[in-house]
Amino acid sequence: MIDSESPADAAGKRTGRTVVTVVLVLVVLIVLGAAGAVWSSSQGRTASRSAIAQSSSAASSVAVATAAAGATSAAPSAAAPVDPQPTAEGSPSHPPAGNKPPAAGPATAASAPAGAAQLATVDQPVAAAVPLDHSSSVADGITAKISSIEAVSGEASGPGEISGPSLRFTVTIHNQTAGSISTANVVVNVGTGTDNVPAISLSGPGVSGFTDSILPGQSGSGTYVYLVPQNQRGVVRILVNFEVNSTIAAFEGAAPQVEGKP
Repeated sequence: MIDSESPADAAGKRTGRTVVTVVLVLVVLIVLGAAGAVWSSSQGRTASRSAIAQSSSAASSVAVATAAAGATSAAPSAAAPVDPQPTAEGSPSHPPAGNKPPAAGPATAASAPAGAAQLATVDQPVAAAVPLDHSSSVADGITAKISSIEAVSGEASGPGEISGPSLRFTVTIHNQTAGSISTANVVVNVGTGTDNVPAISLSGPGVSGFTDSILPGQSGSGTYVYLVPQNQRGVVRILVNFEVNSTIAAFEGAAPQVEGKP
């Protein structure tokens, strides 16, 4: 005898299977949800521990750096204390009295000569001109004069020199002081004509310089040759500059026109 299943029973069975399936799905979802929550909680605790560890490490680093900086800043203080209020005497712009550089004293004979370049930069007074055969004071106890002057044929041997009709003259300096005087800085210049045109110095003939110094009561001489055309000799002006701080002596007058004649 074969049992037959009614439609109602079949529908009930299907409904039962559907319910079981739904229940199983819900159980699986619940299990998965619980597992996910557990995993998230675990990850959160791990991240928290990592953050705490990093914070501790950073705090330790800051503490070490602070301690090192404190030690570094303390070292100079222990090695060399700094005066918080330096006095004017000890400041860089005011060196201590014991370290002051020596003051520059007056120039002496041992000092380097000033030379023509230095003389040219100094505004020196020029004494009133005197005749060519007179003396002129250049400093206290020191006089200069043109002891001789004559016409010669100038000889050119140096750069810029031109041979031709010239004047040769001797400048004599007399020392009436109590000590020796230096002639290292003596400079001589010549102007000619009414316009005082500068003359060119030549190497000869018979040129000679001063000795290095002149003893008390003695005289020293230097001989010079300047190119001066004959038509410019009506007025000749000779300037003798003894040294930087001296008055420039000026000698003026007519110069010889013909060689061998005064």
